[in-house]
Amino acid sequence: MRDPRLPAAGTVLQRQYRDRTITVKVLADGFEYDGKTYESLSSIASSVTGTRWSRFAFFGLNKKGAA
Repeated sequence: MRDPRLPAAGTVLQRQYRDRTITVKVLADGFEYDGKTYESLSSIASSVTGTRWSRFAFFGLNKKGAA
């Protein structure tokens, strides 16, 4: 079951991290970042930062309507 905090497929998430903009497209069955498909936002956050992050905290999805 899909987490209701995740935005609909086709949504583009953007976040500033250090000196760059991280842009992620929400897919029906995953996420696209930097030309690659990922199963989770957490794996993208870890790839970007080199440390573990909550997918919701990194992309600002903890609050209702934050996307």
